[in-house]
Amino acid sequence: MKLELLIQQTENTYAWLKCVLKDIPKDKWDEIPENIETNITWQIGHLIMSFNYHTVIVLKGSSQELNEQFPIKKYSKLFTQAPAFACVGKINSEELISNLELVLNYSLKLLKV
Repeated sequence: MKLELLIQQTENTYAWLKCVLKDIPKDKWDEIPENIETNITWQIGHLIMSFNYHTVIVLKGSSQELNEQFPIKKYSKLFTQAPAFACVGKINSEELISNLELVLNYSLKLLKV
Protein backbone atom coordinates (compact mmCIF):
# COMPACT_ATOMS: atom_id res chain seq x y z
CA MET A 1 0.00 0.00 0.00
CA LYS A 2 2.77 2.46 0.88
CA LEU A 3 4.64 1.69 -2.34
CA GLU A 4 1.47 2.22 -4.38
CA LEU A 5 1.01 5.63 -2.74
CA LEU A 6 4.64 6.56 -3.46
CA ILE A 7 4.24 5.55 -7.12
CA GLN A 8 0.99 7.50 -7.44
CA GLN A 9 2.48 10.62 -5.82
CA THR A 10 5.57 10.36 -8.02
CA GLU A 11 3.46 10.02 -11.17
CA ASN A 12 1.35 13.02 -10.10
CA THR A 13 4.45 15.10 -9.42
CA TYR A 14 5.97 14.24 -12.79
CA ALA A 15 2.68 15.03 -14.56
CA TRP A 16 2.45 18.39 -12.76
CA LEU A 17 6.05 19.22 -13.72
CA LYS A 18 5.37 18.45 -17.39
CA CYS A 19 2.21 20.57 -17.29
CA VAL A 20 4.07 23.55 -15.83
CA LEU A 21 6.92 23.25 -18.36
CA LYS A 22 4.68 23.15 -21.42
CA ASP A 23 3.37 26.64 -20.57
CA ILE A 24 6.82 28.25 -20.39
CA PRO A 25 8.13 29.38 -23.80
CA LYS A 26 11.37 27.52 -24.55
CA ASP A 27 13.02 30.67 -25.86
CA LYS A 28 12.77 32.09 -22.31
CA TRP A 29 14.38 29.15 -20.52
CA ASP A 30 17.88 30.66 -20.44
CA GLU A 31 16.73 34.06 -19.15
CA ILE A 32 17.81 34.88 -15.62
CA PRO A 33 15.40 37.39 -14.08
CA GLU A 34 16.85 40.15 -11.97
CA ASN A 35 17.36 39.14 -8.32
CA ILE A 36 16.50 35.47 -8.98
CA GLU A 37 19.93 34.06 -10.00
CA THR A 38 18.45 31.00 -11.72
CA ASN A 39 16.64 30.06 -14.91
CA ILE A 40 14.34 27.32 -16.17
CA THR A 41 17.19 25.50 -17.93
CA TRP A 42 19.16 25.21 -14.68
CA GLN A 43 16.07 24.22 -12.70
CA ILE A 44 15.18 21.42 -15.12
CA GLY A 45 18.78 20.20 -15.23
CA HIS A 46 18.92 20.24 -11.46
CA LEU A 47 15.68 18.26 -11.28
CA ILE A 48 17.11 15.69 -13.69
CA MET A 49 20.13 15.27 -11.45
CA SER A 50 17.97 15.18 -8.30
CA PHE A 51 15.54 12.60 -9.68
CA ASN A 52 18.48 10.54 -10.89
CA TYR A 53 20.07 10.64 -7.45
CA HIS A 54 17.04 10.35 -5.19
CA THR A 55 15.21 7.69 -7.17
CA VAL A 56 17.71 5.83 -9.33
CA ILE A 57 20.95 5.89 -7.33
CA VAL A 58 19.31 5.52 -3.91
CA LEU A 59 17.15 2.59 -5.05
CA LYS A 60 19.49 0.80 -7.44
CA GLY A 61 22.87 2.43 -7.40
CA SER A 62 24.42 4.17 -10.37
CA SER A 63 22.85 2.91 -13.59
CA GLN A 64 25.28 2.30 -16.44
CA GLU A 65 22.30 1.93 -18.78
CA LEU A 66 20.90 5.34 -17.86
CA ASN A 67 24.29 7.06 -17.70
CA GLU A 68 25.02 6.01 -21.28
CA GLN A 69 21.84 7.71 -22.48
CA PHE A 70 22.47 11.24 -21.18
CA PRO A 71 25.59 13.27 -20.39
CA ILE A 72 25.55 12.86 -16.63
CA LYS A 73 29.05 14.31 -16.09
CA LYS A 74 28.23 17.41 -18.12
CA TYR A 75 24.90 17.80 -16.32
CA SER A 76 26.56 17.33 -12.94
CA LYS A 77 28.97 20.17 -13.66
CA LEU A 78 26.30 22.48 -15.05
CA PHE A 79 23.39 21.72 -12.75
CA THR A 80 24.89 20.87 -9.38
CA GLN A 81 28.23 22.65 -9.21
CA ALA A 82 27.83 25.75 -11.38
CA PRO A 83 25.61 28.83 -11.15
CA ALA A 84 22.69 29.20 -13.57
CA PHE A 85 24.49 31.58 -15.91
CA ALA A 86 27.02 28.82 -16.70
CA CYS A 87 24.41 26.76 -18.55
CA VAL A 88 23.12 29.59 -20.75
CA GLY A 89 23.39 28.57 -24.40
CA LYS A 90 24.97 25.20 -23.57
CA ILE A 91 21.91 22.95 -23.49
CA ASN A 92 19.19 22.71 -26.10
CA SER A 93 15.70 22.74 -24.52
CA GLU A 94 14.59 19.74 -26.58
CA GLU A 95 17.60 17.73 -25.39
CA LEU A 96 16.85 18.73 -21.82
CA ILE A 97 13.19 17.69 -22.07
CA SER A 98 14.19 14.40 -23.70
CA ASN A 99 16.63 13.66 -20.88
CA LEU A 100 14.08 14.70 -18.26
CA GLU A 101 11.61 12.21 -19.77
CA LEU A 102 14.32 9.55 -19.81
CA VAL A 103 15.09 9.95 -16.10
CA LEU A 104 11.43 10.25 -15.09
CA ASN A 105 10.49 7.09 -16.98
CA TYR A 106 13.49 5.18 -15.65
CA SER A 107 12.76 6.19 -12.06
CA LEU A 108 9.11 5.13 -12.37
CA LYS A 109 10.22 1.81 -13.86
CA LEU A 110 12.40 1.22 -10.79
CA LEU A 111 9.58 2.07 -8.40
CA LYS A 112 7.21 -0.32 -10.14
CA VAL A 113 9.51 -3.35 -10.00
